[in-house]
Amino acid sequence: MSASSSNYVISMTVSIDGRLRAYHSGFFQTTMLIPGEMYGPGFRVACGPRNAAGAGKTYSYTARASESNGQSASNFGSVTCPGVSLAFLPLIRR
Repeated sequence: MSASSSNYVISMTVSIDGRLRAYHSGFFQTTMLIPGEMYGPGFRVACGPRNAAGAGKTYSYTARASESNGQSASNFGSVTCPGVSLAFLPLIRR
């Protein structure tokens, strides 16, 4: 996010399904960019029932930034985590 003229970005939050997952704050910044590498492998969520192909779970996310003048901007969307499939291998005795 970039702040409007003569203002500063003061915070940015990331929420998943309405739950706050990340909070970043700044001081006298005109832009704020949070690289994905800061989150490591990402945020842990449940991926749907086992052995239920196509029965995943969809999560909504919101990234919201606030400026020093009280204005805010948001980006949002959704992502689907597929159901976890387990493969059972036969037991072979030798």
